[in-house]
Amino acid sequence: MKEKFNNDFEYQLSYVLNSIERIMAQIDIDPLSPTYGCAHLAYWRDKTSDVADMRRQEVMLTLALLYSHNYPDSSYKGDKKLKFAVEALLSFWCKNQYSDGSMDEWYKGERAFAATSFSTYAVARTLILMKDALSENIAILTREKLKKTAYWLVNHNDLFKTNHQAVGVAALAWAGEVLQN
Repeated sequence: MKEKFNNDFEYQLSYVLNSIERIMAQIDIDPLSPTYGCAHLAYWRDKTSDVADMRRQEVMLTLALLYSHNYPDSSYKGDKKLKFAVEALLSFWCKNQYSDGSMDEWYKGERAFAATSFSTYAVARTLILMKDALSENIAILTREKLKKTAYWLVNHNDLFKTNHQAVGVAALAWAGEVLQN
């Protein structure tokens, strides 16, 4: 039996491409909804969570990669639905940032290092990938919020979980690239 995929990348890409409709269904893309742009289904639709887990917003990076690149067997490069979803995800991320730049993951007021670092990494990479494709308003607002999260990360650590710390460093590197600082 001949394998359909030549390498692991093609296998993973196929999995993602086959999951896009399911992913899109998990994002509140109703601009009139108070949870517009939320990717945490249990929060915005099911109402079984009291807090929007900002880690869920990271899906913006997957959508931005598909929007920006011409991958084999993908019809998503330049797709308007993906762009709309990315802007919605960025909007919700900005809206849910605390004034100090932190984010919640498990409970309200948590100011979680993981939620802040992982989502900041996704936001920074998304801004770089989407470049001029984003609306000017969302691009400006997101850069302002990105600066706040970067400063929050500079002043906080999660040394107990080294993967969180590593992503915090990566988030700062990519935020620095976006902010040219």
